[in-house]
Amino acid sequence: MGDIVIWWILVQLLGIIALPFTSVLFRWLPDRGYAFSKVLGILIVSYVLWLAASIHILPNTRWAIILIVVAFAACSFLLFRRYRREIVSFISENRRTIVATEVIFLLFFVLYAVIRSYNPEILYTGGEKFMDFAFINGIYRSDYFPPLDPWLSNFSINNYYFGHMIVATLAKFSGVSTAYSFNIALALIFALSAIGVFSIVYNLVRLLKGGFNAALSFGLIAAIFLLIVGNLEGILEMLYAHGFGSDGFWSWIGIQGLEQPYQSAHWYPDQFWFWWRASRIIPAGGGAQAITEFPFFSFLLGDLHAHLLSLPFVLLALAICLNILTSKEPIGTAWMQRNPLAFVLMLICLGVLGTIHTWDLPIYIFIFIAAFLIQAYRRRGESGRRWWRGWAALSLVTVAGAIFLYLPFYISLDSPAQGIGAYRGPTSRYFHYYIIIWGLFLFIGVSFILSQVRRDFFLSRIRTILSWIRGGFPPSQLRSIPKSVSWRTLIPVSLLVLAPWMLWAIWMLATEGERESSVWGKLGFLVPLLILLALILLIVLQKLKESPGESQDIPQEKIQRKAQGKAKGKSPTQAQGEVPGEAPAPGIDGVILFAMLLFFTGLLFTMGSELFYVVDFWSWFPRMNTVFRFYYQAWVLFAIAAAFSLYYLHSHWRVSSTAGGMARAAWWGVLTLLVIGAILYPLTATPNRTSGFSADLTLNGMAYIERSNPPEAEAIAWLNSEVKGAPVIVEAAGNSYTMYGRVAALTGLPTVLGWEEVHEKVWRLDCIECDFTTRRDDVGLIYQSTSLEQVKALFDKYDVGYVYVGDLERYKYGAGLEQRFSSFMDVAFANEGVTIYKVRE
Repeated sequence: MGDIVIWWILVQLLGIIALPFTSVLFRWLPDRGYAFSKVLGILIVSYVLWLAASIHILPNTRWAIILIVVAFAACSFLLFRRYRREIVSFISENRRTIVATEVIFLLFFVLYAVIRSYNPEILYTGGEKFMDFAFINGIYRSDYFPPLDPWLSNFSINNYYFGHMIVATLAKFSGVSTAYSFNIALALIFALSAIGVFSIVYNLVRLLKGGFNAALSFGLIAAIFLLIVGNLEGILEMLYAHGFGSDGFWSWIGIQGLEQPYQSAHWYPDQFWFWWRASRIIPAGGGAQAITEFPFFSFLLGDLHAHLLSLPFVLLALAICLNILTSKEPIGTAWMQRNPLAFVLMLICLGVLGTIHTWDLPIYIFIFIAAFLIQAYRRRGESGRRWWRGWAALSLVTVAGAIFLYLPFYISLDSPAQGIGAYRGPTSRYFHYYIIIWGLFLFIGVSFILSQVRRDFFLSRIRTILSWIRGGFPPSQLRSIPKSVSWRTLIPVSLLVLAPWMLWAIWMLATEGERESSVWGKLGFLVPLLILLALILLIVLQKLKESPGESQDIPQEKIQRKAQGKAKGKSPTQAQGEVPGEAPAPGIDGVILFAMLLFFTGLLFTMGSELFYVVDFWSWFPRMNTVFRFYYQAWVLFAIAAAFSLYYLHSHWRVSSTAGGMARAAWWGVLTLLVIGAILYPLTATPNRTSGFSADLTLNGMAYIERSNPPEAEAIAWLNSEVKGAPVIVEAAGNSYTMYGRVAALTGLPTVLGWEEVHEKVWRLDCIECDFTTRRDDVGLIYQSTSLEQVKALFDKYDVGYVYVGDLERYKYGAGLEQRFSSFMDVAFANEGVTIYKVRE
């Protein structure tokens, strides 16, 4: 309990220090980004440490972290003095928002910590915890960056590691062991994600002139949508567990593992690890399933993996995009010059996505560029070469700057990605896969989109277009179609949404010899998504046309008067034209454009996963990773947009007839059923994963080793406490997802070869100098060679400091190892099960 309290206090401290920076970065949001002060504080400290250690200015030590925090606090104090009145006024006028945010943070922090304490094990099976723990411990021991790779001595980590570096930094700063910090970090990511998504939807509701209670309620719904609900596979598990359906039905469903239904002894499914299937729904080819993880599954599994570590930071990036869309200042190169601090902070927040989970960067670059485009058009109200040049310049500088600030990471990274491929394998052949995964969000999203179609184009306009398509009136009447949906608009929009499929079709027909029927069959599957994408684009264009716009030549003095406010007798917040607690409203259209942008991006990238994939190691089921990474971020985007859409529909759906009332009641009935279906997964999976909440509570991820193998636990503890720096330690080499590589993973000490097959080879596809086969053979020679000279030569080759002899080494290399090593090495540690030898100087 004491360790988690220490983390909570330190995170609160960093949040308080970062508050002035947050206020500058999110000046146009009603809550001024208060919920993001914690994650921004963590990011700034971690970034400065990483940059200093990467260019060898400061080492990666606790004292360096403390120095950075002190310097950060000093800068924060200077910034606070400059904006003291605004910050104090905000805090005074928004106490309820601040209290609500802190309560939600503490609630989700404690909730997850309790659940995780029932299964805290950092195991080598059922996920990537050993890999994640190896990264954290390796970074913890590294004096400078790039950090050492614990599973390949004399090499640095060749993967996106910044998220693990953040965890190692907090562990070192707090003084809490990494075995506890691993699980506390999971709870922290859960809580930071909760308040992040809460803040975004809270701001959307307030910007739409919703009251505090509504903003609070739908902000909480957003947190539930993102972190708690599952996909609709939970409904299928319930049916499967109670003998429902024929073999033909389950064959049509097509989810691996759901073949022959059974009778559960309980009301809920009781198969061992049944909850795993929800993350493996779509076939990927080669007999495997594409990974369809979602946040609740990830937290239930408990891997501290990159896609999970990125959650608070992608939410931070989305909040910045919302701030951009609500800004009353024209966004362009002049804005960069007027707001250098906010611009640099924005670059740090966007750029970090590439180093935490590189797959996220292109998605959020797309969203940022789109947000720049929308905001610039709405505020400047003109088009032309000058306008396009300004937007292009801002986009280019932003992308280049975000990468430049993390240049040491990219210089040291040798990406295993081998390009882009056109996907021709098994498709999501039935649209029901898409419904199973996205059913809840799609129902809300489609309803929201149609509500905007009705508002912007009216039913009569849609009927006119549909009538012409059916041939219901002659072409001469096309003039009756409103200008907002004229052919000059429809044709470019149609071509734009069809462009990905057309590119794929040309690629396939030209290079793969694909049959035309297969190409058109793919289009048939994509039609629903293409229609939604086209409708969103039409809505966006219509709302941009309706935007009054502002001249790009607004005098700077006028902008400053609007931003700072000079009205006599008003607080700084009120002087900005705000109701207390609110930022200047961008109008309904600006908020809706943000929601539409999220829906559009999620649909675009999930559709793209049906057409293209990133070529990597998994050639026998090529799009497994592509679906995994893009679907995960689509969940984030859909959860936010759906929560806001639910508020919009709730507050704007007016009923004027009995039929309308019945339709509304039916809609809410369907929604209720979908919510129940999505809640079934966490309700049934959590008891299964935690063995019915029956274990002893602890957050020590290595407690299971202390119970199952006390001698090894004692040896690991000795290495962690007594061995300083990062000397190479030799241990048995073997396959991934086994106990091989355990010493390196649990201590961070580099070993000659750790998990090779599904890890090191994946990270280093073209690494000739790695020579994995030779390394594996050399480890065997160290333990088994009868030539003392040969063993000493291998010690010199790999700069070995220690040799570990435990049960696994004796099992693989035979008995009598202790007697042989004792003849030419010193015993550094020994107990009844483990002996650690030190190489003599």
